[in-house]
Amino acid sequence: MNAFPLHVGHPASGADGTALLALLLLFAVAVALEQLSNMRSDAGRQQLLRRGLSLMRSASTADNATRDMELSLIADHLDSLLRPERLALHFQPIVDVRQRAMQFEALLRITDKTLGKIHPETFLLVCELQGKTAVVDRMILCNALDCVKAWQHAGLTDAAISVNVAPITLLDEDFAAWLCHELAARALAPKLLKLEMTEHAIIALGSPMVAAIDSLARRGVAVLMDDFGAGYSSLGMLADLPIAGIKCDRLSVRQLSQDRRRQSMLRHLAALAREFGLSVVVEGVETTQELQTLAALGLTCIQGYVFSKPMPAADIPAWYQGQMPGQRAALQAALRAPRPPVSAPPGAAGAPGLAPAP
Repeated sequence: MNAFPLHVGHPASGADGTALLALLLLFAVAVALEQLSNMRSDAGRQQLLRRGLSLMRSASTADNATRDMELSLIADHLDSLLRPERLALHFQPIVDVRQRAMQFEALLRITDKTLGKIHPETFLLVCELQGKTAVVDRMILCNALDCVKAWQHAGLTDAAISVNVAPITLLDEDFAAWLCHELAARALAPKLLKLEMTEHAIIALGSPMVAAIDSLARRGVAVLMDDFGAGYSSLGMLADLPIAGIKCDRLSVRQLSQDRRRQSMLRHLAALAREFGLSVVVEGVETTQELQTLAALGLTCIQGYVFSKPMPAADIPAWYQGQMPGQRAALQAALRAPRPPVSAPPGAAGAPGLAPAP
């Protein structure tokens, strides 16, 4: 208005006013469109970022020179590392004191003559950055299935395994068919394999991931939600997802015997899981006190050092036949010992207990 002052009484002032009004209106519309475009662009970038993070298996974001050097060295050796014989697997037992069947989680171990021991998350992060995630996941799965077949030949016929896979692997259109082919080639029942997916990946990827999980479930391969409780878990989503169970993050047992609110949360989670027909595994159980508290809350399936550390795949049959019965008996004896008190829900006479397993 200051740049184009109107001259009242001038013959052309009417035309000038109309032109100025039209110019201001056009300018306002342009600014509004620009702002709207920026808002949509920002929302799109945020959505892509969330999707990208959900597609990644590793959560480590350390940014320093040493980390960058390590990633570069692994990337330089990736072709030689990305071979089935280089992807060694250790297995950590998962025990339920109420059942005799045993499960094992596959854990990646990589050692190189030049690089030494390589942290699995760092290696998998390099694979993700190089676009090799689906390749390495399929190699790991084949190695794990070969281990199960070898265990069966050694007399361990009922052991099931769980393998952590990246979301992008499950989203491959032919993954379910490929996996069933690999199981059939080894004459392994689909129920012997469970796939683990992180909580944030299942939630962030929405309907495509639900469809992929449902496709596997129809073929008899169960999918578990890993790291439950480490992110922004919603109990309501358990009713909508076609998952077979959840694995509670080790943070769930931190100072459990002193934390009454956490005890109450886990008690209700155990009850809800039973209502939905979901299995519950609690990871990171390291002490007898944690074991006793979990059992008093109704959670009897655990994974952690209180029962066994991870061990090489070749050692599993001998451990199962030799050491496992004694370690299992020690767990049951611990449950028969005096237990720490746990908080009871309002109005209840006492906290639920666990009868000793036979």
